[in-house]
Amino acid sequence: MLYSQAEIIKHHRKLKGLTQEQLAEGICSRMHVMNAENGKRKLSAFIFRDVLQKLDLNPVDFNFGINAESEEMIFLLQMEQEFKLYLEQLNKASIEKIKNVEVQ
Repeated sequence: MLYSQAEIIKHHRKLKGLTQEQLAEGICSRMHVMNAENGKRKLSAFIFRDVLQKLDLNPVDFNFGINAESEEMIFLLQMEQEFKLYLEQLNKASIEKIKNVEVQ
């Protein structure tokens, strides 16, 4: 099922108990959020990603519809997640190596 930005933002913002101003803080203006929720304006892919993350939602979990921009956004988000996972694993391995050196 396809959900619009407006439906996603408004529904999940209310579930989290946030005001439009609280959701927008550090990301965009309250007017951006208000216009997005009313369907008057579509947020850029990067602002939408940040809004979803602030709502504790994974942008990749949402069906953005099929168009080149959406597919590229999903690809970039997946690559970002894979890179973060790789960095976490690398960090854990480095910590283990440091612990082993300290023990010896």
